[in-house]
Formats: sequence, structure tokens, C-alpha cells
Amino acid sequence: LIDSDFDQFNNDLINNLSSISDKTSLDSDDGNIKQALYNVFNDMQTANKGIKGASSGFKMLDQYINGFQKKKLIVIGARPAMGKSAMVTNIAEAHSIKNNLPTVIFSLEMSSEEMVERMITSVGVINSTLMRDPMTMFTEKHWEKASQSIGAIGNSKIHIFDKATVDMAYIKQKCRLVQRKYPGEHMVVFIDYLQLIKGDPKLEGNKNIQIGEISKALKVMSKELDCTVIALSQLSRRVEERQDKRPMQSDLRDSGQVEQDADIIGMLYRDEVYNPNTDQKDVMELIIVKNRGGRLGTINLKFQKEISKIIDVNY
Repeated sequence: LIDSDFDQFNNDLINNLSSISDKTSLDSDDGNIKQALYNVFNDMQTANKGIKGASSGFKMLDQYINGFQKKKLIVIGARPAMGKSAMVTNIAEAHSIKNNLPTVIFSLEMSSEEMVERMITSVGVINSTLMRDPMTMFTEKHWEKASQSIGAIGNSKIHIFDKATVDMAYIKQKCRLVQRKYPGEHMVVFIDYLQLIKGDPKLEGNKNIQIGEISKALKVMSKELDCTVIALSQLSRRVEERQDKRPMQSDLRDSGQVEQDADIIGMLYRDEVYNPNTDQKDVMELIIVKNRGGRLGTINLKFQKEISKIIDVNY
């Protein structure tokens, strides 16, 4: 009899704990699709120059990816010297200065000062060599351009975090901090670059799995924070061993899971890095190798390295 009482007590306790767990662990989402239908219908009636998301600043890229859309993970891969950081500063300029929307940059290699200096040269169209010694080399016109650039950047919604070692907890914390500052606005988050994020120490022996866990976490974050995440990525040295050094999707370093998690994957290539006498000088190829529900192909851009500026061609 005592045993049966204890069994009943034990069952009641388990049921009560389960009930409490259900109430505390589940959110209010019941899977109702009415809000999703409303959102889609609202988007259908909103004119945005032919694109659904926020403009990237590049017209052909917007046509390929339908603008930067929320809840998307975009990966941009490139070998060194291809212009990854310039791509970050140019998109940040378009998103935060032209569109007046928040941009968060995690610059794990370059300092905030280096990133801002590149932005000043790009926004002000100032040759970067002059920035080495402005007091000696600037004319009055240069100072005027620099002043206007600094004003535009200072009034923008660009936030740069340049801590050298960060993990996903730190990235999420800072993104939520910025999001609270601009509630309801479309935030774009840059990670420069993916392989420098500190992963789970338990997975230290397997970099592929470690990077895979980080890419999954970035994709989840894009959905949780309703933002666009753009992660820059290193490419394998295998690229250098091929005659045609244009990168492919499989060249993503520690790539396995990254290829699956990314909604869009683009590769940067500049022929003049490998062939100084090429007739493709100043041409940056943005090769879209993965695009869920969109086009694949190569977008030609003009890279003006001396001013860290990337511009559309054929427009």
C-alpha cells in the first residue's frame, strides 16, 4: 500500500513538473499562418524599386538576390587582396548612409579606426595614399570632402566592434544592443570574417565541425533578430593550384555546414591579382554560386582600390 502511494505521488510529481516545463519552455507561437499571409500580402503591395529587400547599393546584385532580405545568411568568400573589406564598407555606406538603416560590423582583423578611414576615403572619394599624411598632402578641397564624409558617417547608424576575439554569445549580445536602439528597423550584420569567431572549445580538434556550429548559430540569429547576416569567409589555398583561379563553392574553408546554412553564397575574384597584365584591370567579379530561389551567375563591378570604392558597371 505504501509502495502504491509512493508511485502515485511520483507520477503526480512528474506530471506537474512536465506541465510547468511546458508552460515555461514554449512560447506563444501556435503555428498560425495568418500573420505570415498578412506579411506576404503587405510586401506585395509595397513598391521598393522592383526589389523586396533593402538595397545593397549595387543594382545588378539587387536584381540577383532581390535586395538584402531579413532572416537570411549570406556568405562572401575570397582569397586575400580581393576586396572583402571594401565590400563591407561600401555596403555599409549604402545601407546606413543612403538608406538610413542600422549596420553592425564585427571587424576581427582591422581596428575601428582602419575601417572608418576606409569609409572616409570611399564616401569622400579621396585617394587613400593622401590619408597617410593629410596635414602635408591634403588640399582645401580634400579637407572639405573629408569633413563632409566624417559628418555623414558620424550621423549614420553604423556600429563597429573590433574586439579581436569574439564568440557567438558576444556577437548576439552586441546585435541585440543595437537592435534595441533601432526597434523595427532592418539591421544588416557583417562578420569579418567567419573563421576568426571563437568556437566551442570542446570542438577545438575539428575545425570543420566548429565552423559548422558557428554558421548554424549565425543562421539562427538572422531569424531570431529578423536581420540580414553577411559573413565573410576565407577560401582554401586549393584555388591557387588551379589554372582558372576563380573560386567555387567547394573552396569555402572548413565549408561543409556553411554551404548548407547559407541562403546566398558569393565569391569575389579580381584577375589582376594573379595576372598584372590582364585587360580586366579594376574589374571585380562577384560570382553568385548559391542563391535559394534566385539567379546564379557573375556580376561585374568596378573596384577603385585607391579610394576603396566599388561601383556598378553598365549602369
